[in-house]
Amino acid sequence: MSKERIHELEGKLAEYREAYYNDNPLVEDDVYDALEDELRRLDPDNDLLTSVGAAPSGKTKWSKMRHQMAMTSLNKVNSITALRDWFASVSTTLQPTKVPASGLLSWSEKLDGISISLNYENGNLVSAITRGDGFVGEDILANVVMMRGVKRKLPHALTGSIRGEIVLTHDMWRTHFPDYANPRNAAAGIAKRESRDKAQGCQHLTVMCYDVASRGLEFEDDEEKFFFIKTELGLKVPNHGFGRAGLETIYQEYENTLRDELNYDIDGLVIRLQKSTHFKRAGERSGNPYGAVALKFAAEGAITTLRNVVWQTGNTGRITPVAEFDPVDLAGAEVRRASLYNSSYIREMNLNIDDQIMVKRANDVIPRVEKLISKKSVGYLTAPTQCPSCGSKTKSEGEYVVCTGGTVCPASAAGRIKQWIESISILEWGDFIIEEVVKQGLVEDVDDLYRLSVSDLKDLQKSNGAVVGRSTATSLIEQLVKNSEVTLDALIGGLGIEGIRNRTVQKFMQAGYDTVDKLTTAYATELTYIDGIGEATALAFTKGIKDREPVLRQLLDRNYVTIKKREGNLKGKRITLTGAMSKPRAHIKRDIQDAGGTVKGMAQSTDYLVAADPNTSSSKAAKARKYGVPIISENELYNMM
Repeated sequence: MSKERIHELEGKLAEYREAYYNDNPLVEDDVYDALEDELRRLDPDNDLLTSVGAAPSGKTKWSKMRHQMAMTSLNKVNSITALRDWFASVSTTLQPTKVPASGLLSWSEKLDGISISLNYENGNLVSAITRGDGFVGEDILANVVMMRGVKRKLPHALTGSIRGEIVLTHDMWRTHFPDYANPRNAAAGIAKRESRDKAQGCQHLTVMCYDVASRGLEFEDDEEKFFFIKTELGLKVPNHGFGRAGLETIYQEYENTLRDELNYDIDGLVIRLQKSTHFKRAGERSGNPYGAVALKFAAEGAITTLRNVVWQTGNTGRITPVAEFDPVDLAGAEVRRASLYNSSYIREMNLNIDDQIMVKRANDVIPRVEKLISKKSVGYLTAPTQCPSCGSKTKSEGEYVVCTGGTVCPASAAGRIKQWIESISILEWGDFIIEEVVKQGLVEDVDDLYRLSVSDLKDLQKSNGAVVGRSTATSLIEQLVKNSEVTLDALIGGLGIEGIRNRTVQKFMQAGYDTVDKLTTAYATELTYIDGIGEATALAFTKGIKDREPVLRQLLDRNYVTIKKREGNLKGKRITLTGAMSKPRAHIKRDIQDAGGTVKGMAQSTDYLVAADPNTSSSKAAKARKYGVPIISENELYNMM
């Protein structure tokens, strides 16, 4: 059931996310949040959770552009207690810095709107990019320039990116757009209108800003940053404050009264490490910055009766309990299941079948069992002594119960295979095929894939009774062979190390850990000095790479895969890109890397500036001429390759 539910959630979330970020929302925000957090409980390492937004639709007139500052998301906490736990954890991460507790945090309102990145060159607004998938969005500059709070020309020669949120105030919503269900939906629909007549509604939207990034622009802390955005740039900012003292009272005041008094929607507070050095030192967790969290407002609850607890094995071997209870209505949705987190949670709550419980909505809807209301049974439920997936014995690891079956457990084996297939981008190998080869005992780990034959696959039976067949089986084997040359980040990111995917490995590589030997012999302490890598990530990687090294060696020593060498005519060359190109920046960047080069911002050490127009007067071109860096066209770049 867990596997089926995970696949169902992935499908729904992908569909809803694409619709949402392309201005055609299919469900309310709270319904989406509930599904996403359920996936986080069932499969915490799922790639979908570490990505944000969705790829821009190809059906609009808006041009696609890459963000200068990646628009990542925030991890969430749902109570003051959870906030304290986060603060204790991140303080431990910062322990070597001996930072004092007082004055460590800043807070700002978490705006419930549409994320936007305003990009300036020498103080002139040149693009306004939607979130998209966090890396590439759509340039809706023509609409954004009509919005309140946006400056076409800043009183500062800034070249960089300013992150903000497009919101629709309550008075504008009631006056001009009463047909929309809420201000957020209205803002989403209006911001990307393509018709000039319809786009006139954009003048009723407002942009509020809260972050800025520019080469050479450094802030000591958030107080200095907000002062710069508000006073030096003259832009609107959300309400904010600094210092840990009184933070819990501020949150309670917002929850009780202040939130309702605002003329725009917020759904919580953003809590950050105030000092920039501390924020960088904290690194990332699950692809999101660990130095900040979204403190969501209290959830709605209902009382019901616990009828059953289902234990589910995740692809990391952790076995988690899920409560089943008499249906309750939460935010207009019927809820029958909720998270119980782990066996310690059940024990601390003294929970058993037939007890009355309170179910609440974390993040405004996600179902979870909040507390025991009335004890109707004796004692509490104990964790299973055998894995529900493979029958192996279980053991305790901290507050979690884990399967000891290792690679033979179907749940964890299937999870590792899926991560590998996704990492090396073989679309033909769907979930059904992966689950069947594991179920049939044909595959226990990644290297087993390369020992499969057409005969092994052709008789696999689908749920409708049909078999895969020789033609499909042949294609599946051919895809493995065809994609046997993989990049180093795909190789390591696909091994199934908990919390480690391709993007994290790329950070290691950029810091000089660019061979298998360097990665397998790295120490956690040295990895923490890499920007964006926290202690937890470094420890998870060094432990995980040791555990997975036997499989890694099998893949390489038996030549099942070879590492794609990124060497060529651009080896050692630093390339900077500017202006619109004939194909997506991501493709050009990959081609440059495959030819041995690197793509970075404009600097004196840049070897070539690639410009759509070699005669451009952009700030990058001005710096290139100042430094004597050659400016070449896209065609010249590819001729060099």
